[in-house]
Amino acid sequence: MKGLVTLARKRLGVQLWPGQVEVLEASISSGRRKWLWCLGRRSGKGIMAAVVAVHNAVVPDYSMYLRPGERRYIVAVATRLEQAREFIRTVRELLAAAPDADLRNLVDTDASTADEVVFRTGVVIRSMPCTSRSTRGLAISLVILDEAAWMQTSDEGFAAGRQVWRALLPSLAQFGEQGYAVVTSTPYWQMGIFWDLYQQGASGAASDIFVIQRPTWQVNRTITRESLESEFLADPEYARREYGAEWIEGAGAFLDSVAVNDCVVKSRKALPFVLGNRYLAAADPAFAGGGDAFTFAVGHRAKSGEETRFVIDRVEAWRGRKSPLNSDTVLDDIAALAKEYRITSVVSDQYAVVPLSDGLRRRGVVLTSQPLTNELKADIYGSLKRAVNLHEVELLAADSRTWPTLPGADARAPVWSVWMESTTTAAGRIRSSCSMTAS
Repeated sequence: MKGLVTLARKRLGVQLWPGQVEVLEASISSGRRKWLWCLGRRSGKGIMAAVVAVHNAVVPDYSMYLRPGERRYIVAVATRLEQAREFIRTVRELLAAAPDADLRNLVDTDASTADEVVFRTGVVIRSMPCTSRSTRGLAISLVILDEAAWMQTSDEGFAAGRQVWRALLPSLAQFGEQGYAVVTSTPYWQMGIFWDLYQQGASGAASDIFVIQRPTWQVNRTITRESLESEFLADPEYARREYGAEWIEGAGAFLDSVAVNDCVVKSRKALPFVLGNRYLAAADPAFAGGGDAFTFAVGHRAKSGEETRFVIDRVEAWRGRKSPLNSDTVLDDIAALAKEYRITSVVSDQYAVVPLSDGLRRRGVVLTSQPLTNELKADIYGSLKRAVNLHEVELLAADSRTWPTLPGADARAPVWSVWMESTTTAAGRIRSSCSMTAS
């Protein structure tokens, strides 16, 4: 990996920040084959990993390890397909803008795709989502795990990242001491492949893993600790993890009860429609008897001078007592509420999306599905926590009279649990949506 920084500066024309140079040079100087970068958000992990991938593709001579005509791969694994393709886009843009014409001409643009950058030398940089099935059988000289702390799937959970890692290691073995791995991420939970490798490297249990841990402001010179003060005030644990690159146990309560109570507008059970407000709605579907509540919330963004607040206007919940809810009754109620607040679209997750979408469409309402990925969950709940801690949200008071009584429903369901369930999920979605649609 020698000459990595020089290649970035002279051949690719990339001006790395001093903190990024320190990370790269420390990794090279370690003499180890596996690098784990535990770095704060906006540290430029993607650009550094892309530089490493290009260097490995064009500088070292691996011919002695390959059969005649055998392709060599650099594989970048990301949490999902879109993120994997973003890595390839970064690599392609670096090469297209490179001042070194010889380097640009190495790329076979006709053979390259959204998932691969193909070089005329027979080397391929390939990206893929977190799956172990499509990585077997390749001659891989470099593995990159992008945002590895977030590697999990709905079917396998955090085991998905571990399975990918185990599937890739034999491919690296073909290149002996010249087989490398770069694992990057901000910290998340203390579980999964990133935590496993971090512990092994930091403790010295794995002598071939080099760990470097840096907060954002030590790597990205455009961001200072002082500029993040509002983030640390809004959500200290989130900021310490995302920007400070600290591992947080997560043992404390997600929302502070005092902060939540301060956001509740006492005696406000619901707000009527007001002409001029732009209302948003979110649903959290559930139908099983005795299970979670089917919740629905309406809210809007209110601005007064320089102050912006996110107001929850209506929260409704339905819960089956012994038998599943009657979906037609619930959808009739949601359609009526949507009409009352002049809402044409409702945001929901992927649960029962086809029948719910069809049912609401027949009632004149569009259901917009947003699958609850790890990133979206973090955005939803992070948005809500920030709004609560900064008192930027107005919540309705909990009252059992606000929950509809349906045939087979429990009119005396635990009010606080239903209120928290509906408020955290739906209000978080609405707050996040308000932020994205703010003009």
